[in-house]
Amino acid sequence: MRILRSAAVASLALALITPANSQASEKPAVLSQNSATETELAPGESVTFQKGDVVKVEMLPNGPSEKIQVRSADLTTAPNCIVAKAEKGFVQVYNNCGGNEPQRIKVTLAFGPDSVCKSIEPGTRSNVGPALGRIDGVYLC
Repeated sequence: MRILRSAAVASLALALITPANSQASEKPAVLSQNSATETELAPGESVTFQKGDVVKVEMLPNGPSEKIQVRSADLTTAPNCIVAKAEKGFVQVYNNCGGNEPQRIKVTLAFGPDSVCKSIEPGTRSNVGPALGRIDGVYLC
């Protein structure tokens, strides 16, 4: 009975770690830290990244000649002391950080163009442009 139970537990463990869209012989690719690798995935394939990895994703809908960049992860998220708010149709960015150095930031919008990089002095706010979409994030330039 113990042998049967061990086999069932092993099968269940294998089923839990194997993605539903892959076959038992396939394993997701795991990329090591500090490696620059270009990987092309076929439909149904997956890849696993380590925490803190920077990933650039490109989708190729009709072949290599028509690359569409989905989202570039080259940007560094601004610290929590920099806050962007939509106010009266415009994006206002508040720099609540201490220090004497200004922060150069960029605001990304969903369904609208991203703002240009703008320098904001500590303890001030600045209008970075019209709020044409939802604020997705604030990044350092």
